[in-house]
Order: sequence, then C-alpha cells, then structure tokens
Amino acid sequence: MKKKKDCNENMVFSAISNILTNSIRIEALKKERMIRIRLSDDGAVLSDADNEHIFDRFYKGMNGQSGIGMALSREYTRLHQGDISLIRIDKTTFHITLPINIKSRIKKSL
Repeated sequence: MKKKKDCNENMVFSAISNILTNSIRIEALKKERMIRIRLSDDGAVLSDADNEHIFDRFYKGMNGQSGIGMALSREYTRLHQGDISLIRIDKTTFHITLPINIKSRIKKSL
C-alpha cells in the first residue's frame, strides 16, 4: 500500500493558478475518492503543436511567457498522486484529478 503524502498547498495553488491565467470556466466534481476539476476557456482552441507540447518544459506557444507553468502544473499534480490532461474539441479544456484523501485545507473546504 502506498504511503499517503501530505499536500503541499503552494504546489497545488501554483498548478491551478497557472491554468487559471488562461481559463475562465471552472467546474469541480467529487466522485469516488477523487476530485475532478475541469478548467475551460472561451478562446481559440490550441494549435496541434501547442497541444502536443503544452506540458513540455520551456515550450512557449504563440503567446507563451516562460514555458514553465504548464510543466510545473503537471509535475505538481503528479506529486500529489493526481494528473492533469488537455482535451481539445470546440474549446481548450484542462482536467485535473486529485485524490480526496490527501491532508490539506483544500479537502476541508470541499
């Protein structure tokens, strides 16, 4: 059985805030022992190149800044036994999945 890790609030905040910089729609769903957060924007759908490399360190899309934010977002969510993914259909949507049983203030606020 895996040892439970404590939640680093700064990392989780950074992961979500990096996405929120470009997002305006947020939806959270508590299901089973996980919380699923979906973040979408109303802007143009990301290009194929951006979609393929969005989580690569130092990759800057057309309007990118440092190229580190999305890579850190993925790393931070994975450090908390979660994951982040990108889905493009008619808009750009990020999905973050985190276990509910991690010890943090986030759990208490749900």
